Amino acid sequence: MFEDIFSVTVSADNVKQRKPHPEPYLKAVEKLNQTPDTLWVVEDTAVGIAAAKAAGLRCVAVPNGYTRNQDFSQADQVLTSLKEVIDLAV
Repeated sequence: MFEDIFSVTVSADNVKQRKPHPEPYLKAVEKLNQTPDTLWVVEDTAVGIAAAKAAGLRCVAVPNGYTRNQDFSQADQVLTSLKEVIDLAV
C-alpha cells in the first residue's frame, strides 16, 4: 500500500524499541542510506517529535485534532496543515 508512495517504510514490526526511542527513525535513516542532517521528519505527536530529535533529525510538527494540546516545543517548526509541508518542500 505505502510502497507506491514512500520508498522506505518502518513500522513497529521492524524495530525493538518504539517511539519515543529513536530506533524507528534511525532505522529509516539507515534504509534511506542518508545521514540525519539531510532529512526532515513530519510528525503529529510530541512522542514522535522526541524520537525524531533523539535521532538527530530536524522535525516539522503538524498537530491534529487529537494532539493539538501536546507540547510541540521540541519541533523545529510547527505548521497548521500538511499543505504547508508541501509548500515548504517546493
